[in-house]
Amino acid sequence: MTTSPTIASPQSPKLSNLAWLERGFALIGLLFFMSPLGVPQLLPDAVISLWRYLVWFGSIALLIPRYKHALYTATRDPWLWGLVVLESLSFLWSIYPEVSKEGTREVLQMTSFGLYMATRFTLRQQVKLVATAFGLGAILSLGAGITMPAVAIHSDDHPGAWRGLFDYKNTLGSYMIVGVVSWFLLATDRMGKIRWGWLGVGLSVMLILLSTSKTALVVSMLVMALIYFCQNFKLRGKVAVIALDLTFMVVSSGLVFAVSQWVPLLTSLGKDHTLTGRTPMWGVMLMRIQDNPLLGYGRAAFWAPDSPYALEAGLSVAINFIPPHSHNGLIEVALDVGLVGVALFLISFFRALFQAIGRATVARSSGDLWPLGILTFLALNNVTESYLLRLSNIYWVLYVMVALSLPKLSNRFPDQGHPEEGTQQTKSVTSQ
Repeated sequence: MTTSPTIASPQSPKLSNLAWLERGFALIGLLFFMSPLGVPQLLPDAVISLWRYLVWFGSIALLIPRYKHALYTATRDPWLWGLVVLESLSFLWSIYPEVSKEGTREVLQMTSFGLYMATRFTLRQQVKLVATAFGLGAILSLGAGITMPAVAIHSDDHPGAWRGLFDYKNTLGSYMIVGVVSWFLLATDRMGKIRWGWLGVGLSVMLILLSTSKTALVVSMLVMALIYFCQNFKLRGKVAVIALDLTFMVVSSGLVFAVSQWVPLLTSLGKDHTLTGRTPMWGVMLMRIQDNPLLGYGRAAFWAPDSPYALEAGLSVAINFIPPHSHNGLIEVALDVGLVGVALFLISFFRALFQAIGRATVARSSGDLWPLGILTFLALNNVTESYLLRLSNIYWVLYVMVALSLPKLSNRFPDQGHPEEGTQQTKSVTSQ
């Protein structure tokens, strides 16, 4: 008697009550890290703290019964964990240890929830959950702009620009890029198009326009163009694909910088050559990185209250101006944990990027293009902003989700843990 190779037979059972609860928990977590309703006027600190610990401890509790699968998922990117450990322990050498200890909690919260999402949901499921969460954020922001304009629309610093239920207009614009990407993937998914996904794309683009964020508009268009290209054109050879994607990312980064600084670039021909203060600030920061090149100043310590370094960076632009962050993702990491941290992130990022490119070349569903879309978004979005590891944010969660989801699942851990699209059981066919 001989046994033939194992054949996968997909099943699609209805969602169990537990699966629905997990999806609900995932949405609650995504919404927390987006921080809608988190503006001071709407929710008290006690509610925010309760929400935070519900997501943090809930993620851990839901992973404990599946600790083997969680550990297997975590081992997919050791470089990522090296950076997490470095950020978490940076209070040991921080110039402001208490500030960095607070930051340790943020890193652990974001990373544990990202690990939970990568462990429990497939890439295609992640697209649906992220689209739903950012769709809710868009609807709430639109409603707030109509019913509570004093809260949702800037009045003093950027009159008329929408910020929705977030802290700043650029935050709304940046979040809506994720909305555009996720809804675009669902609207064009070959395994099951969601026609009303175009409504999500349209709403997200409308809010980008209302936020007046030129950078967000350009980045969303560039990422959609990349996804469309991958869906409709097939290139031969991994080297050609990688070279094309890296060229696209470099050129796009330059375009994003040029568009975001369009007015300063024009005025620099005559008067202002500082690009709204970023270049002199970057000069100060790069000099300070040279003072502590290996391990930096500790998480968030460079920008701590009363920090002489933050004051020095601000004085390079104007008197009494204190910038809240570096306006560049890699510089922010270097200030936190030095060039060691930057190296760990870049190794992790490019490793994930090459895996994402390989997956995109054989894409069959929205999930296969999701990693490339998010990684490209993060690269472009961090050219002029610190949208990576700063504070407690959705960007690091998205990165952890994607980076830990990219490598193929082993036969030991099939997708039986994912609560939406069912299990994959195997049947052994025997013959004599």
